[in-house]
Amino acid sequence: MKRQPTIVWLKTTTTLSSAMLFSLAMGGFSHANPVDGQVVAGEAAISAPNATTLQIDQTSHSAVIEWQSFNIEAGETTRFVQPSREAWTLNRVTGNIAPSRILGTLEANGNVAIVNPDGILFGPDARVDVGGLVATTHDIANDDFMAGRFHFNQPGNPAASVINEGSVSIADYGLAAFVAPGVRNSGVIIAKMGSVSLASGNSFTLDLYGDNLINLTVDDEITEEVVDISTGQPVADLVKNEGRISASGGTVALKAATARRAVNSVVNNTGIVEANSVGTSAGKIVLGGQTAGTKTASAPVQRVKVSGQLLATNIPTPTSRPDRGSGGHIIVTGEVVEVAGAIIDTSGEGGGGTILLGGDYLGGRADDATMASLGIAKEASPVPTASTVTLDSSTTLRADATDQGDGGKVVVWSDEATSVAATITARGGANGGDGGFVETSGAILNIGEETNVSTTAARGETGTWLLDPNDFTVAASGGNITGGLLTAQLGSNNIVISTASQGTPGGNGDIFVNDQVLWNANTLTLRADRNIAINHAMALQDTAGLALQYAQTDSTGDYFINKPVNIASTGSFSTRGNSGTTVNYTIISSLAELQALGLSGAYALGTNLDASATAGWNGGAGFEPIGSGDIDGFTGTFTGLGHTITNLTINRPTEFYVGLFRNTEGDIRDIGLVGGSVEGASVVGMLTGDNTGTITRVYTTGTVIGGEEVGGLVGSNGGSISESFATGSVAGQSAGQTAVGGLVGFNYGSISESFATGSVAGFRDIGGLVGTNSHGTINKSYATGDVTSNGGDTVGGLSGWNSGAVKNSYATGDVSGDDYVGGLIGGNSGTVKNTYAIGNVSGIGAVGGLVGYNDGGTVTASFYDMQTTGQSDTGKGVGLTTDEMKTASTFINAGWDFTNDWDIDPAINNGYPYLRWQVASTPTPDPEPEPEPEPDPEPLTLDPFPSTFSTSSDPYQPTIEVTGSGFSNVTEIRWTWTDPNGNTGTVVWNAANDWGNGRAVLVSDTSATVSPALVAAGDPQGIYQWEVTVIAGSQQITRSFTVDYVQVVQPVISTVPVIPQAILNPAVSVQDIIDRYADPDAPQCMLGTLQCVAAYPGTTAIPLNSSTILQPYAADKTYTVTQDFGGTTSHHKDSPLQWGIDYQMPSGTPVLSMSEGVIIAVEDNVEDNKNGNSGVGNYITIRTNSGVYITYAHLSRGSLVNSSGEPWKQNDKLSAGAPVAKSGNTGLSSGPHLHVHFGTSIVKWRDATVADGSRDVTSPIDI
Repeated sequence: MKRQPTIVWLKTTTTLSSAMLFSLAMGGFSHANPVDGQVVAGEAAISAPNATTLQIDQTSHSAVIEWQSFNIEAGETTRFVQPSREAWTLNRVTGNIAPSRILGTLEANGNVAIVNPDGILFGPDARVDVGGLVATTHDIANDDFMAGRFHFNQPGNPAASVINEGSVSIADYGLAAFVAPGVRNSGVIIAKMGSVSLASGNSFTLDLYGDNLINLTVDDEITEEVVDISTGQPVADLVKNEGRISASGGTVALKAATARRAVNSVVNNTGIVEANSVGTSAGKIVLGGQTAGTKTASAPVQRVKVSGQLLATNIPTPTSRPDRGSGGHIIVTGEVVEVAGAIIDTSGEGGGGTILLGGDYLGGRADDATMASLGIAKEASPVPTASTVTLDSSTTLRADATDQGDGGKVVVWSDEATSVAATITARGGANGGDGGFVETSGAILNIGEETNVSTTAARGETGTWLLDPNDFTVAASGGNITGGLLTAQLGSNNIVISTASQGTPGGNGDIFVNDQVLWNANTLTLRADRNIAINHAMALQDTAGLALQYAQTDSTGDYFINKPVNIASTGSFSTRGNSGTTVNYTIISSLAELQALGLSGAYALGTNLDASATAGWNGGAGFEPIGSGDIDGFTGTFTGLGHTITNLTINRPTEFYVGLFRNTEGDIRDIGLVGGSVEGASVVGMLTGDNTGTITRVYTTGTVIGGEEVGGLVGSNGGSISESFATGSVAGQSAGQTAVGGLVGFNYGSISESFATGSVAGFRDIGGLVGTNSHGTINKSYATGDVTSNGGDTVGGLSGWNSGAVKNSYATGDVSGDDYVGGLIGGNSGTVKNTYAIGNVSGIGAVGGLVGYNDGGTVTASFYDMQTTGQSDTGKGVGLTTDEMKTASTFINAGWDFTNDWDIDPAINNGYPYLRWQVASTPTPDPEPEPEPEPDPEPLTLDPFPSTFSTSSDPYQPTIEVTGSGFSNVTEIRWTWTDPNGNTGTVVWNAANDWGNGRAVLVSDTSATVSPALVAAGDPQGIYQWEVTVIAGSQQITRSFTVDYVQVVQPVISTVPVIPQAILNPAVSVQDIIDRYADPDAPQCMLGTLQCVAAYPGTTAIPLNSSTILQPYAADKTYTVTQDFGGTTSHHKDSPLQWGIDYQMPSGTPVLSMSEGVIIAVEDNVEDNKNGNSGVGNYITIRTNSGVYITYAHLSRGSLVNSSGEPWKQNDKLSAGAPVAKSGNTGLSSGPHLHVHFGTSIVKWRDATVADGSRDVTSPIDI
């Protein structure tokens, strides 16, 4: 053709600037069709049939043509006529004058490659209809091209781009490849059964004999600022699709080499990419940027973004009916993968396909056997792993079987952090098939509240959702998933939470459940490399299952049941430890099932059991101990799952081996025996008479009586006891060698991290923890109870006799006996190391502050307080002053380990050394069971509920409990009553305000109609008629009953508004009530039983609640509150004293203990109106059994005495309602009054040790 006169020649070494590229591409040159073609390889003829058409007739299989320029203007056509569909023509632009502009029509029956180092633009009106197309800025050697070696390894302009804004149609099974430093498609590219590649790179290889996809060169980099030749602006995304790409039955790939400059993304899809199935040929879509492991060193973040649609489905459409097959494959990977507002779908009629975002299952590290066990396939080639992945709440991932087949496989993986808030489904088919598999993994994994995952199957088994982080916390806030969301998702998935102690950032491989989880079907599996801690109540209803797989790679790991796990008898529970053996448990739900327990096998207590009825069993002998003496013991596994057995009675004074179990050789853990009593002749313990197995985290609070070898937990121990305690009194009635201990009577096994607090009495070999330690070991344990010998000897605060090893242990109780009496050990022939004692010691023979009599044993680095023990002996322990005993250097200099074992804090243990495990993060089980959710029975009911009820103080003790499958439909509950004078009242609760998930919260709040007021102080005594009506859809049930209300006079509060009485379902916390009533500007208090709320602007309300809490004065008295919670009239703002109450009270008024507890600190030497300790005057601080601290202040001097008139001292015990002292006017006091305040810890306030009632306490306090 004739050359146009406006052509400008440039040297081949010239690099065009960004402005020049844009100017030239947008019309700086006006060329008609390609110009000056020269055939340099192969055979072809160039002709012009007419003024607007250029035709190339090729006779060889391959040909290379060099052009001065290659442009096609609007209305023009360039046509290649080739010998076959497989023929190739390489069109190389050598003029180096401008990017190519394809604005008209390009046709070819074979394959066409266009190479222009300055870029190629397919304009909006471009129409490309070819067998195959390569458009690139990178050149290839002629010999390689002609030989079919498609190595495009000669980079073009590093700032150039290839842009498609037109319509590109590729023949079936053909390919389209657009490769340059920058590539953008805003048009349409169609390649049915073929492949489409958009790639950013400087060199590549086209695999004609594989998948027709391009392979970028390893370590390739985009170093320059790339320009979009259509807009003239720097590209924000190296590869971007904002149009439509369709390769039905084929493959689409968007890839990028390493970007050396920071860009918005290396790959970004905002358009539609389709690779839907054709027949049984499933499609595949790959979006790939470089990862942290594949990018070149020091390169910026390589980000891949998806916000459009990626579709690789196998679903009929109005114009397409593929064969019934599975969906296709979609893979997105890069260093950072961000998915927002996207639809990614691989659903198929015959089965769901595969979606991999950021990596394959377990990052591609799973072995074939593991994947086969899950029924999922491993990818043919490794999938590079992302560093971070985020999926927003407007994103949907689908891999469903839409007709008959299994759900597919969806993996969201990152090496570092994954955040998910999307909808993800891998459901089984409507007409058959099982649910699929979903994985969301990352070293740090956060699941947003908007997340919704489903692997359900209408006619098959539900699938699995795997969450695979390093550490994982279920929490209401601040965790990785909320309990509410986990609860909801268990309705549509079996869920596996699996943690690992590896990766970046590393973790410990722990799982913490800190929020309530309730579900009624499917299985929750918690798999941890190390520990699993259940720190909040869980409830499994119906067929729900729980599997705990702990210590999978760390043999020191364990599982900790710190709150109850309720399991219905129809549910399932299993464990698997480091040994790899799975243990399946039988659920125990009744006393009858407990009594019938077999001697082998595995059992789990699914609920709390009230054993009060056992007092009348077997003619008064009570519960029959499990087993048959010392021969046939229990060899299985028994876990209480954090539950309690209350008021168990065993009354068998002539029998040996007596306890809940007679003899245990297996494993017992996580159970509390609360209250009750056990009596036997010999070898008697609340849990078991004899143990040669393992006991872990078990506690007892009842009374134990026996002859010999009697312990609060175990009579005789030859096994292992750890993290366990006993608080009840223990008495040995034999006049022989009784071996009586607060925890264990006779020990020849091991005891660690355990304690006893109850009083111990017997004749000989008596100890606060162990009666006789015969060649056994006691480590990191303590006893606080008083130990008394009834005329015998060998009496110790910790152990009566020791021939074994005692180390890192202490005793604080008083010890009295005749001979061989010691604050820690009565008689010793073993080893004693790193121990101390502080209790008063008294006797008439061999007596010592630490050891009474040392019979050839060794005592090393062990001490006693000479002032508190009243002893000053030597050679059996070192006597020190109280101040020395409270100084850390005393013990550190003696070689004690104050890093791992011990510590000293003035606010803990009265300033004496304490064991670090006592304040460790994994708490000791609470002796008092807390309310826990109960499974919903069928149908909707108000039963069980008493028809009559009698009370002397509180007409609201009955719990109105609505249960049943219809609960979710409950819209209204009405409570009406009639008093003895004929007055009627009604309270109405509605679903919008008054109850939560699964249970009614029956509270009279501002939204309820109350007329007249609820029963209060001064209301008539007599029979009240009550009626409860529940409306649930078409159901309406009513229950009537009566209350015999005995009038009492309740205290009056003058300055604090009264909160209406709340009726709480066991599943509802006090905080639910507080949230409803707490006014941040008006502190509140409700009396009767004391329920107080400390509220202050900007803080969370602090409830103080208990069914047994008392006012600090007599019930028939009335006193005025002159300053309430948060008051600063006289309390120091932000001080520990601020969160208390001042009662106007005459000096000398008896002050009563509000709760059972132990004295932490006491002061009784301040005169009236004298300052004393920081203004609090005479005071006493106690710690309740549930860990709350209470300080009573401004007390009268000389009034802080017990019932015997003796001064209170540290570690003395107080029962609820017992006299503490008398009110006064000591310290900084403007007049006679009583000050009371609360805290969850203690603090040194100047010279006083008081409850820390500062404003930063934000959690509920249960006294």
